[in-house]
Amino acid sequence: MLAFAKNLDGSVIAKSAHGALGGMEESLRICHDLDLFFRLLMRWDVAYLDRVVFYYRKHQGNISRDDEWRQVENIRIIEKFLQEFPRAREVLGSSQMSPRVAYRYYRLAKTRWRKREYAAARDALFRAVALCLWSLKYRRCQLLWGLSAPR
Repeated sequence: MLAFAKNLDGSVIAKSAHGALGGMEESLRICHDLDLFFRLLMRWDVAYLDRVVFYYRKHQGNISRDDEWRQVENIRIIEKFLQEFPRAREVLGSSQMSPRVAYRYYRLAKTRWRKREYAAARDALFRAVALCLWSLKYRRCQLLWGLSAPR
């Protein structure tokens, strides 16, 4: 069974599975859990429980509050996942994966735009559009940004 959770709020895995996967990816700063989840998905069946099993404490000191880093790492992890497990695109379908990556590029673009990093924002938005050519939302944003900010 292969499942793709819309929102991964938390997970519990056996210590033996964690060890068999090689543990957490040390080069990641924020999204260790997403990387681990993808590697877990490719090796074992996963069950989804549609109920709260624990709570996550959010506070000002959370490292995941850095939206730009979170989007950059999410993109990096998804692209790594698709490269290491080419069958995933076949199983999940490009119609599932491309919009997910495009949305992260779009969110990254918005974050960079708010920080007045216009060139980097346009680059991220260009990547979103390249993945979802027919997205009116991304195209509209591209048009508005092309007209409104300094180059």
